[in-house]
This record gives sequence, structure tokens and C-alpha cells, in this order.
Amino acid sequence: MKYKIISFDLDETLIDNRPFEDMLWYEEMPKLYAEHHNIPFEKAKIIVTNAYDEIGNNDLNWYKPQFWFKHFNLQSDWQKAIEDLKHKLQVYPGVLDLLKELKQKYKLVIVTQSPKEFLKFKIELEDLQNYFSQIISTIDDIKMHKKQEGTYEEVLKILNVKPEEIIHIGDSFNSDYLAPRKAGIFSLYLDRKKQRTGEGIIYSLEEIKKYL
Repeated sequence: MKYKIISFDLDETLIDNRPFEDMLWYEEMPKLYAEHHNIPFEKAKIIVTNAYDEIGNNDLNWYKPQFWFKHFNLQSDWQKAIEDLKHKLQVYPGVLDLLKELKQKYKLVIVTQSPKEFLKFKIELEDLQNYFSQIISTIDDIKMHKKQEGTYEEVLKILNVKPEEIIHIGDSFNSDYLAPRKAGIFSLYLDRKKQRTGEGIIYSLEEIKKYL
């Protein structure tokens, strides 16, 4: 076999994460802030979203709900807030059948930027965790963004694998396509919106099979 390991991004690759994220960050968080500070929701939403922009997504804390609950001085249980919204998460159609097939021949792993506060809930979807031998959060396990130079070199060390022995697939052109290639890893860009063309661009996960 050409590859020993198939590495998948998680959010927007294996699971539809957007409704959950949008609801948590732009509805639930402002609502809790409004209730705690006794101000209108719309005003709270402006304050909250401005804070997101001010800290910025280059800061690793930006991705962590626990950080924001503390930052906004919210007394609510952040774990319960996520638990109440997890029904918004869904595994994309066809993913489980594909993973079941690939697992028979390859070691499957997840390399995600999602922090572990979210992973606990996401990988429980339809027993998703059962298909993977290892799940790496670059935010928590490597303390780096996926697109940062050196991140995938650290992934290789954790997995104890050579670059030519792993293939990575994800929906971010920079983080899942360009970054791993700079580390010598062959990567595929999952472009479900069909906005790009070129080598290594796929429009559905089923197309992975052509490269194995």
C-alpha cells in the first residue's frame, strides 16, 4: 500500500459543524452575556463579537469556550452550553460508510484545530471515535494552528510516521492542503462548493479512493 495512514480534518470535512459554531458564538454567548449584564441582546452581541475580533484567531485561546466564559465573567456552565447545542452537529452523509471501508486497510487519524472542549462532543457523534486510532488537536496537543509552519512536522512526530506514508484530507486550502504539503505530506483539498480546480482538489470524500 502506498500510504499507511489517512489523516482527516474534522470540522466541515467529516462533520457539519457550522450551525453549531454559529449558534454558540453568535447566539448563545451574546444571550448569556446579555442576561448576566442585564443589557439588550443586540448590544451584547456587538460587545461579544467585538471582543472576538479584538483578541483575534491567532491567539489559541480564541478557539476555547472555557476562555470566553471566563473572559466575559459568565457564571454559566460552559460544558452545559455546549451540551445543549450538540444536536446542531451532524456527520456528513456517506462519511461513516467510507470510514468503515477505509479502516479495513489503513490506520485512520484526525488532525483538527478544534480544541478538546469541543472534541469530546464531536467525536461521540454516531460513535465517530471508533473509526480512529488517534485524534490530534493541534491547539491542545501541539499548541499551534494547523496552518503554522512546523505543525505538520509535529504531527509526523506524534504519529511516528514518514511524510510519504501519510495522506491528509481537509476543507481548508491553507491549513489542510498547503501546510501539509510544505511538510512533505501529500494532501487533498475537499472543495464541496467546487470553486477550485487542480491537482489534489476533490469535490467529495469518495474521491479519496482515486489517490490510494
